[in-house]
Amino acid sequence: MSYCFKLICFVYVFISFSNSRRLKSDNTTSNTDMLNLVLDQVIYNNKNVSKMVSLDSEMFAIADDSSEITIWKNLNETYKKIKLHTDEITALSFYSGKLYSGGKDNQIIIWDKDDESNYSKYIIDEAPLIIVEPNNGLISYASKTNISIIGFSPSLQNLEFSEDIKKIHRLKNGNIISIGSDLKIWDLNNFSQPLSIISLNSKNVTTLIELSNRVLVIAFDDKTLSSWDGNNGYKMIKSIKYEKGIIKSSIEIETGKIIFFSNDYYSEEWDTYSDSTTMNLKFYFLGYNPAMINLKNNKLAIGQKNGFIKIINTDKELLSDILIFGHKKQINGLIELENGFILSASDDNTVKLWDPSTSQYPLTNLDHDAPVKEIALVGKKFLVSLSKYLYIWDMTKNYRLIQKVDLKTEQANSIIDLNNENFAVVIENKVIKWDIKKISTVHEEEISDFISLLDGKMASVSLNGDLNIYEFNFTTNSLVKINNRQFGVGITKILELSEENQLAVAFVDKTISILNLNLDTISQLSRHTSQITSLVRIGHFQFASAGHDKEILIWETKNLNLVQKVTTKNNISGLVQITTQRYATYSDDNFEIPIWNILHTYEPSSETQKYIFLICSITLLVCILIVVLFALKHFNIFTCFKNKKAIDNHDLRSDINISSRY
Repeated sequence: MSYCFKLICFVYVFISFSNSRRLKSDNTTSNTDMLNLVLDQVIYNNKNVSKMVSLDSEMFAIADDSSEITIWKNLNETYKKIKLHTDEITALSFYSGKLYSGGKDNQIIIWDKDDESNYSKYIIDEAPLIIVEPNNGLISYASKTNISIIGFSPSLQNLEFSEDIKKIHRLKNGNIISIGSDLKIWDLNNFSQPLSIISLNSKNVTTLIELSNRVLVIAFDDKTLSSWDGNNGYKMIKSIKYEKGIIKSSIEIETGKIIFFSNDYYSEEWDTYSDSTTMNLKFYFLGYNPAMINLKNNKLAIGQKNGFIKIINTDKELLSDILIFGHKKQINGLIELENGFILSASDDNTVKLWDPSTSQYPLTNLDHDAPVKEIALVGKKFLVSLSKYLYIWDMTKNYRLIQKVDLKTEQANSIIDLNNENFAVVIENKVIKWDIKKISTVHEEEISDFISLLDGKMASVSLNGDLNIYEFNFTTNSLVKINNRQFGVGITKILELSEENQLAVAFVDKTISILNLNLDTISQLSRHTSQITSLVRIGHFQFASAGHDKEILIWETKNLNLVQKVTTKNNISGLVQITTQRYATYSDDNFEIPIWNILHTYEPSSETQKYIFLICSITLLVCILIVVLFALKHFNIFTCFKNKKAIDNHDLRSDINISSRY
């Protein structure tokens, strides 16, 4: 009996606890991992930390109060020290394998953490405080008083041509050659006077190629070939007549030796060091081949009028190797990437990416509004395509379109890659240079934080109490403010709680407000005793706030309950997630960097708790029934009841007999 009583007590206590947890829980149907921070280790930097950002593979970068960046690996080992800025670093971010740094030298530098020599540098008007990369691929940054977008924007150069320009080329020494009524060589940085002029004598250029030895080979519509020495002021070396047809395209297959293709289905090889052409014809191509590139391993890719891409071996007498049935119409451009893939542009309104080893199915298909006349790589990051519009694609973002520009003219005919991820296009007889530069700015006051939201929008907060939501308009190339709320107190930090479609906002009065996306206040949290300096996600259903009160508070995102309070030794200037399981805090007045580990505690969902409560309730009822039956059996309650009834009947008969006597 005592065992049954103990079982009932245990089940009753469990049900009470389970019911209380059920009443406290939310209405979600998934089980929840509750996370707790535990101090794991402390590392020491040799200078005060001003900025910190997580990299990949348990690595993080630290900027101190100088112009140096230190990269740590394995959480406790210095990997390298880098000094690219000339003044104090004010911003540090990491996106898609690239580190973005900004400083008081008014520069934003984007660089590879493993190879600091591979970087891009952009000069801006003010020191950036926060750098973010929104979903549209453009670089956004906030200074103290401005929010700006950096992207490609045209700037007119002072080179205007009196005649129509058919093409421009970038020469190997960096100069530009323009093809018009004459050939002119220009210094890219000084368009006031051409460096050299090659007279064409009213002939039209059908193809031009610069060889590896800086010899220019030019074919004309009068069936002549000429070579010009770029090492000697572009003096003519020789000119020969080719009677079989007009040469439409050419390519160098080895130093000083070219293959050219004519409109009469012939292809021939010409050694520019000899005085004649020599036949090297092994098969006939399908006429004029408008696009050709040299590939690795002595191979040549040819884009044909019928839309096919033919890959041939130049060391096997031009034997065909691979045939890609790539496009439905003429191919106008080919580019080989570093990984061996091929980009092709066609009159069928597409640019396609191919793996020559598989060849039959494109890896990527980029649609355009009209036939694609030309493509070019700009640096290692961007692809520019020229159609009715000018398209700019970010290759590091799976060829995401970041800009589409209506040139408002059909007279756009060439793209050349310049330095520092810039390019130039000939538009209506003018060379238009496109720079990565500030293309939109919104002026604000006392900006304290700036973030990119998951839907591509951006949000900023200020010490004046302003919260603004922005959206980038691709049509007008401008940043547009689409929502705003003014609070009566300054704001220090903002965090998106994406699974709840909410924003967490920290104020200078030490409170945190939870807002919906309409910027209406849902709830307010008040546990800090000093200014809040960080808001950071902790897992999927929690976030942490930290500040100068030396405390880290962890909150549930569903019920907004305080889950844990952690007290640290020093004021907290920043809280940063460095791995999926570890976080770091730093202070701008201390060398210590504590590393915190997160421990998981399982909390069942409300649905699970309902089932547990039901099962335990049934168990309790069964236990009570067992106890009752046990008591009835062992205490002979039924027997006692029968005996009592018999006694009562006997007493009644006795009373009747007595009364009858009298």
